[in-house]
Amino acid sequence: SGTSVRTTAIALTIDVKGADGNTAYRYTFAKTTGDPAAGSETSTFDSKLTTSTTTTDPVLERLVGQDKNVLYLDFGSSGTMPYDVEVTFQTGMKAGTVAKLYWYDSDESKTVESQSVTVQEGGWATVTLSHFSTYFLKAPVSSDSGSSSIWFFVLGAFAIVVVLGAAVYL
Repeated sequence: SGTSVRTTAIALTIDVKGADGNTAYRYTFAKTTGDPAAGSETSTFDSKLTTSTTTTDPVLERLVGQDKNVLYLDFGSSGTMPYDVEVTFQTGMKAGTVAKLYWYDSDESKTVESQSVTVQEGGWATVTLSHFSTYFLKAPVSSDSGSSSIWFFVLGAFAIVVVLGAAVYL
């Protein structure tokens, strides 16, 4: 009888360096016990990752809108991976920000929410992907400046109503 050998608990990490020699982004392929998903074989892997606050795809731009709190992730590879991959990259967002990761389904011309991501110290984020596609990370709009102005307006209007009501009553 034959012997079956299965490798378990192997991780491969690829640090991609920027022009300054520092890590620009990182891929971690973690193979665990079990077989890869059927039909998910990938013949090549292109480690390129381009991040940008704009997109050249007019359909995606229409779907996302002119939101300034968006970071687009464009991978050199495409398709489903045999195993999930963690991708760590610089977001330019404040640590503690909870952003949503979406992927662009070009066949259906729609965006699909994938996961919530908490930005770590230094603006780094790690996402887990089962396939390479066009993704974007969307941070919530900061409520610090806008909401306080709205409350001052509401309280000011309420104060005017109270003063006018008191003047009419007296």
